[in-house]
Amino acid sequence: MKAAPQSVLFLIMAAVHCAAGPQVERLRATYKAQGDGLLVTLCCLPETRETVQKHVPKREGFSVTLEGYLPRFWKGLNDEAKLRILDAVGSHLADLEEPKREETWQRIQDWPLISSQWSLLSSFSADHGEGILEIAHSDPLIRPAFDTAIKRRPVDFPEELIVQSMSSSEVAAFPHTVIIPLLLAASEKQRFRCLSRLFEHLAELKHDEADAADQPATAGESK
Repeated sequence: MKAAPQSVLFLIMAAVHCAAGPQVERLRATYKAQGDGLLVTLCCLPETRETVQKHVPKREGFSVTLEGYLPRFWKGLNDEAKLRILDAVGSHLADLEEPKREETWQRIQDWPLISSQWSLLSSFSADHGEGILEIAHSDPLIRPAFDTAIKRRPVDFPEELIVQSMSSSEVAAFPHTVIIPLLLAASEKQRFRCLSRLFEHLAELKHDEADAADQPATAGESK
């Protein structure tokens, strides 16, 4: 009597493995090309975040929720643990129906591109973190990304001070956990226009800074 249920269970497990197989292989091939950067993407992407966090081994002094966006977090995991995470995400992707599955794959592919664009923006900012968030807070597309942070402040908290009130860890994590997912959810046209506005704003600030730096020298030469 026990053999039949075990046989059925074996067949179900085999069917699940076969269904997940193509997704797992695709993830492993992507990991071979991207390395731990793929794990960062999967950990931050809303569609796969929960699955990744559920299968990350617990390590004392480390938190995947707080540090999963950092490449160095994943260096502490062995290859076996990383493969188990990829297998779990592959099974999750296999359970998605089309076109949701392929849309998720597109977001997985787009994530590192948008992340690198944001990193480029930040590199032009004075402090590489808080400065670009100050600019982003004024952009119509990204402004809603700050709503969660604002809700955690007192009711009468001045919204214009939201970035200044963030801790250094909040500033570091915010682009990966909030802004990049928001940019991914936007249309390509909206995203390009947003990034263009941010670059233009940065260029204006750099121009103003250069003018301010030139003024004392010019005044000195005229004497």
